Order: sequence, then structure tokens, then C-alpha cells
Amino acid sequence: MSRKRSISTEISVDEKVNAMINKHGFLAGLLYTWLIPHADDFGEHSANAYKIKMNILPGLNVGLDEIQKALDGFIEFNLIEIYDGKLLLPLDSFYYYQKYINSAKQEKAQNTRKTIATQQSCAKAQETALNLGGSNKSAPKCAEFGKGEGEGEGEGKREGEGKKGGGTKKKISWPKGFVLTPELKQYALDQNVRDGPEKVFEAFRLKAHANGYTYVDWVAAWQGWCRHDYTPKKVDAESEKTTKIEDILRAKGELIDDEP
Repeated sequence: MSRKRSISTEISVDEKVNAMINKHGFLAGLLYTWLIPHADDFGEHSANAYKIKMNILPGLNVGLDEIQKALDGFIEFNLIEIYDGKLLLPLDSFYYYQKYINSAKQEKAQNTRKTIATQQSCAKAQETALNLGGSNKSAPKCAEFGKGEGEGEGEGKREGEGKKGGGTKKKISWPKGFVLTPELKQYALDQNVRDGPEKVFEAFRLKAHANGYTYVDWVAAWQGWCRHDYTPKKVDAESEKTTKIEDILRAKGELIDDEP
């Protein structure tokens, strides 16, 4: 976290920022402004709502759900991106005002963002292929995109970028366009989720954003959520047996319910 940042008065007349505030409220505007000095030299900050509360808004009485709604507003107006559990500020505008950050860091950040853009393009291509009825085998392999970029270059790589081979798929945060499709909804119905697919999917989305969850396969993550987090508990066998006996005795008139 930086101790100081340069913020231009232009932010108060920025069309996107004002449109976001008008729709999502003044808390969102305050959080977006305060996010800038709290971001690191790569224009990044944790996307975890609890960490944002503790680092940026410790003195304000706001809930994690309010913070998450503000983040959703930032994303809606393309003011940030969320990737791998981090908030990413647009680098062009960020470095335009933070000119004191050395060029080596700026180049490193730009390389990281290029890798992220490549992964996101691949994930979108995979989703499109699958939605058009293709199989996992026919969908493009993300490892093929950008393979070999920067190999042998030690400078400017972060968190394993540029490793030779590049065959390991990278975990990503909530993908753009990941919505409750008819197929995902049907899977939830097949698992007999308690609160209905729509409410369960919204709970899944909010928790993923609040905790900065990252997965290689978000469809599989959704399926696991349905199976483990929202599958109704089975009725105890002994309790069910007792209930059936009571029903039989009541039908024969041999069991009288207690009066209220």
C-alpha cells in the first residue's frame, strides 16, 4: 500500500465515475477515490470485501454487502477489473498521474495485464465454443494462448508468469459473462437445492466476490457448491420410521394427539 498518490481534480468531472456514483451511491464514489492511494505500485488491491473494509474503510459503519455492491458498480462501469482475487485499476490512467513510479515496475505491470487479457480472451473463447454445443476437447486450450511469451526473461515476471511449458491452467476470479444458464440451473434442480437455483446462484456469486475465490473451472465450482453447500440434509432414518408408525396408529384411532 502506498502512503500517497496523485489524484487529479478531473476525477470529479469524469463521466463514468459520476454515472457510477449516481447509480450506486456516494459510498461507491468514496470507496473508488480512496482505493487509488491504497493500491500498490501495480495498480492492484485485494478484492476481498473484508480486507477492503479493514484497509480502506476501517472507520466507517458499512457492511461487507455494501462494499460488494460498490465493487459490482465499479465493474459495471469498467472502472476496475477483478482477476485472481485482486482489484485492477486501469493502468493508463493510473500511471498517467503516478509518474514517480519507476519504468521497470510499470513495464512489469503492463506485462502482467497482457497475460491476464490473454487468459480472459481464452476463457471467453472456451465459453463460446461450449455454448455453441462443442465439447471440452473441441474448445480452445488456454495454454495455447500466449504460450512461450517472455520465456527466459527473468525481469518483469510475477507469480510464475513466463515459465517454460505454460501448460498449467491458471485460476481466475469470477469470469465476465458467467451467469445462470439453463444448463447450470438444471444441474441445481437435479441436486434439489433448498432455495431455488436463482437464490443459490446469487449466494454463490456474492460469496465468491467477497472472498476473492479463484478457480480453474467455474462450472465445476458451481456444481460442487450445489452438491455440498446446498444439498438438503437427508431425513434421519429412525425419525422417518417413527413418523410412519405414528401415522398408522393415528389412522387406526390408537394414537390421540395432545390437545393444544
